[in-house]
Amino acid sequence: MTTSKPPANSKPSKWTPGKVEQVRRLTADGYTSRQIGAMMGSTRNAIVSVWRRFGIEPVCKRNTWDEAAIARVVRLLDDRLSYAEIAAEFGVTVGTIANVVTQHGLRPRKPKLSNFTLKAPDFDSDAVFDKSPLKPLFAEGFQGQTGKLAMVDLEDDHCRFPVDQPDGTVKFCADPQQRGSAYCPAHHARCTDGPAITFKKPLARA
Repeated sequence: MTTSKPPANSKPSKWTPGKVEQVRRLTADGYTSRQIGAMMGSTRNAIVSVWRRFGIEPVCKRNTWDEAAIARVVRLLDDRLSYAEIAAEFGVTVGTIANVVTQHGLRPRKPKLSNFTLKAPDFDSDAVFDKSPLKPLFAEGFQGQTGKLAMVDLEDDHCRFPVDQPDGTVKFCADPQQRGSAYCPAHHARCTDGPAITFKKPLARA
């Protein structure tokens, strides 16, 4: 008569109550299954199995975040960290951080100065600068701009407009002065009538 061999003893479960409690604590602290597996010498899939078997809810799947976690996210946003960097800080996915930011309306509290840009003036869209050619400053053949005399050689009625010379000295126009002015008519007009910017259409006023 033959007797059947007794069934081989089943291998004892690796997940003792102590280890399951450790997984529970690490999960509550916000660690991911991959991180917990690395800390406990296991794999991500094994930790996920423990979660399912013992009804442990991962932090990253919860719908609510406490005030401390929200404040930490805001601080990291203030420091200009990306969603990926913030996700790494919490051990969650980028999508989780994006959802938290959207659900709670989170925004950085302090602006980054380097992001500021200068805004162009709000001109009327139909206003354009007059592109007409500027009139010449002096009439053709005018020699006063070359500088004729040094200061000591000027007469009372000579134009006092200074002209720099290539050798570093200064000479003066010395053309006859315009009445009531220290300059000749050409230099008087040059000093008092600068080119103006005009518009073909007036700007809209606020």
